[in-house]
This record gives sequence, structure tokens and C-alpha cells, in this order.
Amino acid sequence: MSLVIRLRYTGLLVFASSVFSLFTGLVFSSFIARALSKYDYGVWTFISSMIAYFQFSQGLLTSWAFRDIARGRRVEKTYVASELLLSIPSFVVCLIVAPFFSQIIGSSPSFFYLSSLLIPAYFLADGLSTVLGARSPHKLAYRNIILDSMKILLILWLIQFGLFGFIATILMAYCGYICYCLYALKDFLRDKFDFKSLKRWLSFSWIDLYSNVGSTISSGLAVSLVALFTSPSILGSWGIVLAIARFLKMTSDLPSALYPKLLVGGEKKEDYVKDATMLLLMFLIPMAVGCYLLAPNLIDIFGSKYLDGLPALYILIPSYFTITLSAMLEYVILADEKIDLEEKVSFSRLIRSNVFFLSSLSYLNVIVSLPLMFLLIPRYSVTGCAMVILTMTVILFLIRSWKFNILKLVSYRRLAKYLCASFIMSIFVYFFYGVGTIRTLLIIVLGVVVYFAALFALDKKMRELANGILSEIKSVTKRIISYLTRVRLI
Repeated sequence: MSLVIRLRYTGLLVFASSVFSLFTGLVFSSFIARALSKYDYGVWTFISSMIAYFQFSQGLLTSWAFRDIARGRRVEKTYVASELLLSIPSFVVCLIVAPFFSQIIGSSPSFFYLSSLLIPAYFLADGLSTVLGARSPHKLAYRNIILDSMKILLILWLIQFGLFGFIATILMAYCGYICYCLYALKDFLRDKFDFKSLKRWLSFSWIDLYSNVGSTISSGLAVSLVALFTSPSILGSWGIVLAIARFLKMTSDLPSALYPKLLVGGEKKEDYVKDATMLLLMFLIPMAVGCYLLAPNLIDIFGSKYLDGLPALYILIPSYFTITLSAMLEYVILADEKIDLEEKVSFSRLIRSNVFFLSSLSYLNVIVSLPLMFLLIPRYSVTGCAMVILTMTVILFLIRSWKFNILKLVSYRRLAKYLCASFIMSIFVYFFYGVGTIRTLLIIVLGVVVYFAALFALDKKMRELANGILSEIKSVTKRIISYLTRVRLI
């Protein structure tokens, strides 16, 4: 199988897991949204946003460790252990300030105490996922399957405890995923702790700290200000429309195998980037179209009580479309940066690096968004907040494009085919449109079938991709059967 097909195969395998997660996530999230009161769901939205503030040190070493691991250095144990150690101060501080946060939102501090345990779980799970992404990207495909399956099984019992049971479900699901990662990486976690590598990562870590603080403030800004200017009930609606819009981001798994390949280098960089970009758009475009057409239905799956967030959802869909493209763009920009290969790096050199440039965009986002949200949220509620997010995502995408114009690699002939297939899918949705959870899920499944059937007929590349993936599946199946035959299991 060619490397291009291999990149597609890995990305599609991970994305297939995300598609599975789309349906299991809908089942789990809609069950929770209906089982909890609108107030309690708003409290959880606030808690999850506050927990994000304590994750500013998460990933402090990630970008540098990932680059080393992708290039073949055996520093996996050093990185994972360091991530866990970094979580301890954040965990302790969260416990201390839990009563203060509970007073802000008007809920029991016990919810915040239990949620604080998510901090070390998130740190450890993220560290192990990073190693998997660098060493065996295809194994990340099981992340969503494990997390969502455990959530669904556990919540059936724990929902009787309300919000407390929901938080416990999330925590236990992450513990299960961590166990899977430890098993999958057992051969890579046996090396000694490499203090030299840790010291080198820490020498660069100030720039990651700078990046993490900015991104943490930026990501939590909207929820914080919605909580300040509205009510927990409205915050609950905001949490639902955010969850729906974020489904678009799961397509960012498609180019998951691209970044490690670009770090290794090669002569066909632009070919890899172009192929990954078109693969991303192949899925991102119909998903965005489908979200627009079925927006009221998608909210209704979680409960009609959240429909006041519908105008905001219409604005958030193009926002997350742009955010997903920006994530792809960052892969390419960061892969070009070779600063970590230099023996001595001056402060001025770091300031001029692409890493610092991308990190600074979060602060620009906060500086511009803050006054706009103060102005628009009191007047237009969550719709005003969504308007600010859309404005800033477009601006930041254009700034990133100044560094690398990814649009020049777009095949507009294939893009036209994606749009045509999406239009055919839209006609299907229009004629078979109906309300109800089962009807909506059925329309989604059949819409996917219609889209890919149309694309298969229109696009030769799509047929080549399908044949390549089918050949790989057959090859893997033959190897498994051959192995089982040798050990006399069949």
C-alpha cells in the first residue's frame, strides 16, 4: 500500500471511530441532557469550563515530546510520567478553590471536588494518547469506542445519582481508557526516565506555557461570560449547541497521520498536505451541510427545552468548519519549524518561531473577543457570543493562511464534486425530512449513504481510495488468518 493510501487509511480508521462516537455520543449526551434538569446541565457546562482553566499546564511538554517520539527517540516513559507530575499542582489548587466556584454558580461543592479528579485523569490520558499518536496513530481509533462504550454502560446505573453520577461516569470511563493505553504501549514504557530529555523540553516549555495560558483563557472565555451575564439554564442551552457544533471537529482526526510524517520530512510534502486537505473536506463539507439542515432536530434529540439556542447553532456551524481547517493548517506550519533540532536557541530566535506566532493568536483572540462579548452577550445572549466566535475564527484563519496558504493546494474540481454530492444529499434530506429522534438518526445514516454513493459515481479518486482501503482490509485479514493457522487456532 502506498504511503498516501496508508495516511488515508490511518486517518479513516481513526475517523471511523469518531463516526461511531457520533452516534454513541448522541445517545449518551441526549440521555444525560434529558435526565438532568436544564439547570444541572448548565452547572456541568460551567464545571467543565472551569476544569479547563486548570489544564493550562497540560501539554506543556507535548509538542516537543511528540516531535522526539515521532522521530524515533525512546522517551515515552519520561513524557507520560512528567505529564502526571504536572497535574498534581493543578489538582490541589482546584480542590482549594472548589467552594468559591460552587458559590458562583450556586451548586454543591461536592460536584467540584469530584470533578477535580478529572484533572489527573485528563493529563494522563492526553499524555498516553500523544504517544499513541506518534507511535501507532491507528490505535487511537479505539479511544472513542472505549470511552463512549464505558460511559453508556456506566450511566445506566449511575444516573440515579444525578449530576454526581454523571461526573463519576466520565471519571471511570477515562480510567478504562488509560488502562487500554498502558497495555497498548507496554513495550514503549519500559525505558529509563531520561532527565536529559526532560531538561531539554523544559528549556522550551516557557513558550508552551505561554501558548497554553492563552488557549485556556480563549477556550473558556465564552462559557465564563455567558455564565456571568445570563443564567445556568441559558448556559445549559449554550452547552448543547457547542456540543453539536463540535461534532464537526471530529473530522480533524482524518489527517492525524500527517503531522508525524511531515516531521520526518520528505520530498512529497505538498502532495501529502493536498491529499490530507481534500480528505478532510470530503467529510467536513457534508457534515456542515447536514448540521445546517437538521439543526432543530439535532437540538431536539437533547430535548426541546434547549431550542432557544438554535440561532447560536446556525452561527457556530461555520465557526467550527473554519476552526477545523485552521487545525489542519497548524499541522503544516508547525511541521516546518525546526527550532527543536537546534543545539542552542536564543530568546530572539524563539520569538521569531512559528510556535510563538501560533501561540500569540490565542491572546489576540482574547483581546478582541473580550470587549465584543461584553457588548453583545448582554444584548443578544448566546447568539451574540456565537457572532463573536465566528468573526474571530475567520480572522484567525486568514492570519494563519498568511504563513501557509492551504487554499492553493485545494483541488477545485474535486471540491465541486464534494459540493455536488452534498447537494444531492440535501435533496434527499428535504424530501424525507421529519421530526423525532429515530427519524433524525435514520435520515443521518441514509444521508451519509446517499452522499458517498453520489461521490463514488462522480469522483475517480474516491473509487481509488475505496479500492485501496478494501485491499488493505483484505491484506490484514489474510495476515490474521495466516497467523491463527500457524498457531493452530483455526
